[in-house]
Order: sequence, then C-alpha cells, then structure tokens
Amino acid sequence: MPNHPPSISDAIRSLSASVVALGRTRLELFGIELSEQKENAVRIGVLAAIGLLCLTMAAAVFTAFIAVLFWETDYRELAVGLLAAAWLVAGVLCLLTVSRRMKNAKHPFSLTLAELERDLEVLTSPLSDPDATAMERHRVRTSTTATGASGTYNPIDPGNPT
Repeated sequence: MPNHPPSISDAIRSLSASVVALGRTRLELFGIELSEQKENAVRIGVLAAIGLLCLTMAAAVFTAFIAVLFWETDYRELAVGLLAAAWLVAGVLCLLTVSRRMKNAKHPFSLTLAELERDLEVLTSPLSDPDATAMERHRVRTSTTATGASGTYNPIDPGNPT
C-alpha cells in the first residue's frame, strides 16, 4: 500500500491541535506564576501590616514612656522605654524586610514571557521556513548559541537538545 502524504484537512487538524496544546501549556504556566504572585503579595501585605502595627505600638508606648517618665519610681521608665525600643526595632525590621523583598522581586510572569519568546524564535527560525537552504538549517541545528552548549537544536523544544 503506497504511503500518501497527509491531506490539507489532516495538516490543519494537526496544526490546530498543536496550537491548542501550546496555548494550554502557556496558560498553565501563567496560572502557576499568577498563584506565586498572589502568595508573594499576601506575604508582603502581612509583613507590612505587622510592621505598621509594631510602629503604632512603638508610638503608643513612647507616649506612655514620656508620661511615666515623670512618675516617681525607679525602674518603671526603663521597662517602658525598653518595651518601646523593642516595638520600634521590630517594626523597622519588618518594613526593611518588605522593602528588600519588593526590590528583589522577580518580574511577574517572567517564565511565561520567556516561553513565548522561545516559541517566537522557533517559529521564525530557518528550521520552520520551508524555503531555507540546507546550509541554513544545518547551521541552526549545530549552533551553540541556540542551546548554550555544544549540541543540536531541537525546534520543538529549544531547551532540550536532541
């Protein structure tokens, strides 16, 4: 039985399935990154709230410290002053942690953007161009810049050289 090339409808069906699978994968990755961003926002929000509460407590205790300063006891001022200092240090540390995490936060959805960039590279590479010469295709397959290592280039999964 002769081997017939696939029909146009088979090719369109296969292309559609590939596009749907690619879109599904990218949406799953987007969902995972969205979940991570949500967790990060909640964590930062809780730390910021604790930091603000600590600073509020420090202000209240410092006010009480000033009032107690004029009472006639020996160690009450020291105890209240140390408590105010502890609240102040705790609040400042929490806010510094929030600030550091905000500065060091990675770009939201960077993995999704990287995958879409790789998809674009694959679609625009000479391997996907039917008019590309054999030399251009060979150069892409053996390119060390495409994979970051010496190996062949896999146009289906550029991160996985074959």
